[in-house]
Amino acid sequence: MDGRLSNFTSASSLLERDSVILLENALIDTSVPRALNIPEAFRAHGDPGAYIVQARPGALADAVRRATQLGAQPVSFIPNNAWLVRASAALERSLAEVPEIAA
Repeated sequence: MDGRLSNFTSASSLLERDSVILLENALIDTSVPRALNIPEAFRAHGDPGAYIVQARPGALADAVRRATQLGAQPVSFIPNNAWLVRASAALERSLAEVPEIAA
């Protein structure tokens, strides 16, 4: 690819896939169970305090509402169906259990 982090081999039709998170320096398909090869210098150590949360297709508003009710603080929308939230590691584990949240 072009030097971006990614967990898949083909970049065709990424914009059309609800499971792809589009970042400036990373393209992540949350439907692919392959881990990213993140350089050690860029890895979080301890509780990072912020997470990317992706909603299931068609459930973005409900997912944001549920995450906010649990205590997450939305910061910014991220294509596709995702947003950056301020949250503790404990809250991140709770968010993973919300049915409207895919990843």
